Amino acid sequence: MYSAKIGDLLVIMITSRVGRYIAEVTALEPSFRLKVTESDSLKDGDFIIRESDSEKIQADFDAIIKNEFEKGRPLKSGLAKLGVTDNKIHEILPTQT
Repeated sequence: MYSAKIGDLLVIMITSRVGRYIAEVTALEPSFRLKVTESDSLKDGDFIIRESDSEKIQADFDAIIKNEFEKGRPLKSGLAKLGVTDNKIHEILPTQT
């Protein structure tokens, strides 16, 4: 099982959807739970963790967001901590520098 702590951001695939999403870890015990929007509660079996992408996003969030956007496959999320205010899934765009 992937090692993470509450509040960590992970890159996942949701089993019933196409694409890659940024999720936040909300619980570890008694079962691993994530959210992609503020009202989500994904449990084991609802998602697949992309381990290498998750390691990259934890090491350098801005770099992976920019890299995936430039490749034409932006990551999606609905998390308030990423600036989403309407609790809906959006493409997460790189910051302008």
